[in-house]
Amino acid sequence: METNITKIYEVDNLGSSPARINRNTGELYINRQKWAGISKPHRMFILLHEAGHVDLQTTDELKADNYAFCRYADMGYPLSESVKALTRILPFDKPGHFKRVEAQLARAIIYDEKKRAMKTPQEKLYSRSLGVDANFSDIFGILEGKQKQLKKELGEQQAENRDLTAKLYNTDAELKDSLYQKTQNEAMSAQTKQLYIAAAILAIGAVIFFMMKKKK
Repeated sequence: METNITKIYEVDNLGSSPARINRNTGELYINRQKWAGISKPHRMFILLHEAGHVDLQTTDELKADNYAFCRYADMGYPLSESVKALTRILPFDKPGHFKRVEAQLARAIIYDEKKRAMKTPQEKLYSRSLGVDANFSDIFGILEGKQKQLKKELGEQQAENRDLTAKLYNTDAELKDSLYQKTQNEAMSAQTKQLYIAAAILAIGAVIFFMMKKKK
């Protein structure tokens, strides 16, 4: 399922609402304090409900509930949980909250009747099943996007490491070559010095030899 959800944030300033969506940016905000006390199936319904707001570009809670229910039920969650997802989360301080629960119960009854009448109950009525991990982080493909980004960053880091290794190898080779050349130059310098000394000794010896021969 494709949605226009772009990012998910955990915040502490949503009041009594468990989650809220920015329909213009697709940014989803989750109430960190309330989220901890909500069961995973009910979290899923909330996430799908918020996705409905942005995908349908509507502020209508009933339309968002219907959007969420169609996907929630087809994912295999008990129909009773789809109703409890509202009865256990809504504060019922507005008349519209009771209407939402009544509509949800009606959806569950109709869905159940349709499934019973189907020759292949495994078939989805409204939507394809979603691939979601235990933390619900991949419900909108966000985890997949992060994995691709991490894989890209890892590849870039590995490339940098290879470049650094190559540079270190080249530097080490250059240092070894430089040290070898220095050693060779020093050896040649020592040999040249010894040759000069030997030549000087021979020259002095030749002078002394000729001087002694001349005296005779």
